[in-house]
Amino acid sequence: MHGKNLEYNKNFKFNNKKNVFILNGNYIYSFFSEILQTKYQNMIYSKFPDINLEDLKNNNSKKYQKYRKLFRDNLIINRGFCCEIINCNISQIELMIASHIKPVKIIIEEKKLSHENKKKEIQDHNNGFLFCPNHDALFDKLLITFNINGKLIPSKIIVDKINSDFNLSDSEKVINIDNSNVIEYLKIHNKEFFKKEENRRILKK
Repeated sequence: MHGKNLEYNKNFKFNNKKNVFILNGNYIYSFFSEILQTKYQNMIYSKFPDINLEDLKNNNSKKYQKYRKLFRDNLIINRGFCCEIINCNISQIELMIASHIKPVKIIIEEKKLSHENKKKEIQDHNNGFLFCPNHDALFDKLLITFNINGKLIPSKIIVDKINSDFNLSDSEKVINIDNSNVIEYLKIHNKEFFKKEENRRILKK
């Protein structure tokens, strides 16, 4: 593209160096957010149909790990690459873990769901949070969950340690939940959490 063709293009600004142009910041942002991001997301979605549900039953298999990476990339595109706990400052992309809200095992075993709907729920970015390793472990092991307003619901076995050990609080909002689809998945996690809590109570007797 020659300089004379860019003279009236507001996305570019001339400087005194030959063939060097300064791009408008809004143009750069638009290029990455609207063009590259969309293309990358479409590429990820195109790979999901190759995933076999049987491969997801073994979370130690290479195929399962490949799927988890796709799901993680999908969340990063839609959510950014920071731990979604509000007071958590961990943002190293290498540490981020994609945590399903409605567990994959439950989706696979749900008889009322068709095969295609199972795949849709498993790959849906609304069915996941990005967490640092500590908060992912708590959520995955059903030691914490959240209500629809983003307030923490901790297990009784860690309630005394949530602030000192995990930088969490059950008296204020700890995660942003502003999507009705996320809320529907979260209701399932809440149900599993309280079922687990009841089992812990019984075992403690």
